[in-house]
Amino acid sequence: MAKRKTITYILSTNYAGSTMLTLMLGAHSKTLQIGEAKRLRRVNHKQNPCSLCNTGKPCSLFDGIGPDNIKELYDIVFSRATDIDVIVDNSKKISWAEGYLNQQDRYDIKFIHLVRDPRSLVRRWELKFKDESKLVQRWKLIRKSKDMLWHAPFCDDTTLYTYKWLCQNRLISRFLEKNNLQFCVLTYRDLVMDTENQLRRLNKFISNEYESQQATYWTTQQHGSGKTSDILHHEGIQLDVRWKDYLSPQQKHHVAENRLVTEYLEGLNVTFQDDGLHYSGI
Repeated sequence: MAKRKTITYILSTNYAGSTMLTLMLGAHSKTLQIGEAKRLRRVNHKQNPCSLCNTGKPCSLFDGIGPDNIKELYDIVFSRATDIDVIVDNSKKISWAEGYLNQQDRYDIKFIHLVRDPRSLVRRWELKFKDESKLVQRWKLIRKSKDMLWHAPFCDDTTLYTYKWLCQNRLISRFLEKNNLQFCVLTYRDLVMDTENQLRRLNKFISNEYESQQATYWTTQQHGSGKTSDILHHEGIQLDVRWKDYLSPQQKHHVAENRLVTEYLEGLNVTFQDDGLHYSGI
């Protein structure tokens, strides 16, 4: 009996390290990472040339895939990459993955919930959102989570972005639990600081054997174009802790001591460390 193929979705906020994780998993000889595949549903989606195909054209694996046949995405890609057992999809969005849950009859569908320290996201969103866009973020937060009606309208920016992080991660957790899906939790800090062990754990979860080139993924050739310039150091991967210098001591304390955040992380078996979040589960 032929081995069932596996689709692995990465679910996370933006700026959580999902590109790096995708490239690590995709460096496996039996795994194909397809980046943020949700972009293929757009009409006239522009694709960058594929470095592995080396034709100066978009990746041949996705040729002809668009809005009309997007529901057959994985069938098409598996039929073209016949030596692959696992596809990793880094679309990150719950709504995208939800549309393919009905394919569990022929594929093993698994999820990695990647969690980054909210202190890092507070920094990133403070740099991104200015003036009117902050108001938009407040109303988005209220619309997505009713319990934020009492928190979001008048809180300071640090609290706003802390709750934005909380809301997005809670939605992921609720989706996974509600649908009784196979998932594992991973933190960005653990992936960087304990790369080999975390990759061994992830590979076991998706029914692969760890391969050493995954920890040095930039030495491999992969379909598509991955972002590497902002996640590599001349000695390899380095932990991004720019938030430590950017946030004031009061801001860092405010985030780490937020009751709703600590309660949520406790449910994930995740704790705050000086340099990020640590997962202490199995």
